[in-house]
Amino acid sequence: MTNPKPGSEEALELETIKLFESLGYSHQNCYGEWDSGKSNLGRATRKEVVLTSKLQSALTHLNPDKPTDAIDQAIEKLTQDRASLSLAAANRETYKRLKDGVKVPTRDQDGNPDDHTIKLIDWQNPENNDFFLASQFWIAGETYIRRTDLIAFINGIPLVFIELKAHTEPIQKAFDDNFTDYLKTIPQLFCLMP
Repeated sequence: MTNPKPGSEEALELETIKLFESLGYSHQNCYGEWDSGKSNLGRATRKEVVLTSKLQSALTHLNPDKPTDAIDQAIEKLTQDRASLSLAAANRETYKRLKDGVKVPTRDQDGNPDDHTIKLIDWQNPENNDFFLASQFWIAGETYIRRTDLIAFINGIPLVFIELKAHTEPIQKAFDDNFTDYLKTIPQLFCLMP
């Protein structure tokens, strides 16, 4: 995207990327994420929306006193299949986990219950989190593959979805042609299903 036409979708994307970078986000254009045959972001498939390599690293950093097993269980709970839940119920569950952490049962060395709460985001010290912006991020649904404009991740968790349109396009078009379609074809982006 060199010298895009002012007001175009490409120009808006570049300006938005600059804004996120000024807020401390790192950025990657993910159009060619799979060019080598595997993801350069560590995703096993295009269906995955949580960047588990970033999440694993962030949770280890944010929870240094927690056992690896507890962190692994927290990642598993966060990325579990929520297809049986409504979008609202899945998002309420995710919101609670983001706010309060993920509670996981473990056992100590003697086999006694030793439950842990794994913090997903450091709300008190934002600089302890990993902020990443992906542009042109491919996601596969059951039938279709879609390419999103921008997704902002915190600690590998997709939290902000941005669909851009040129200033000459009606905003309703982004909703009707893109967002509504994405809800149907790549629902895992909106409720963190694996």
